Amino acid sequence: VMSADFLTGSVTTTFRVVSQYCDIQTRRDFQKLVLPKASLLSKLHTELHNIGHFMGAFPYTKPEKDSDNYEAIEEYKACLSAVVALAQMEISAEIQTAFALLVVCTRIFNYGYRSHYTADKTVQIIREITVGVLFFELLKRHEVLHLNSAGKVVIYPERILEAVTQELTDLYTDELQARQCPEYLNAVAIEHYKRAYPRRRLSKELSLIYS
Repeated sequence: VMSADFLTGSVTTTFRVVSQYCDIQTRRDFQKLVLPKASLLSKLHTELHNIGHFMGAFPYTKPEKDSDNYEAIEEYKACLSAVVALAQMEISAEIQTAFALLVVCTRIFNYGYRSHYTADKTVQIIREITVGVLFFELLKRHEVLHLNSAGKVVIYPERILEAVTQELTDLYTDELQARQCPEYLNAVAIEHYKRAYPRRRLSKELSLIYS
């Protein structure tokens, strides 16, 4: 069980990197929405992420899903599911927005960022990088995130939930087909890797952060 201090420290680490790479409004949004509720939001992230593995038509318990190629997509799905699951609860819109912001920033600016700069690129480390890249490219495609003229990342927190919901809906549809035809799972993974790594490399925007 992760301690409250550990979880809150992880949020602090995320904010430190956000402060380095994001514009002032995004920093203020994180400071206002996430930091005062860091302990609660980080605990929710841990619990709902774990539940997210078992949501949808093709839960992680299925032996057919035990695939190295799909590990990053499975982690991505669990976080997407966590955001959508919280949004379906009777909870304030501010908490929903704060949680969505925490999840995407944790994946991009904490787990993904730290893993990118880890020298020993194990399978797990590469998985964490890919999940961060998937979230960055998702938000970019949906115009939830862009780089301003100064090269700083701008994130619109109130738009995250819609982008995540659409992505999860599409992924659930793909997983339903994959459950009926397990060979399709590899095709789903390949499609997501193509989105994450256009031209088989980081996008020019993300390469400013994951340099």
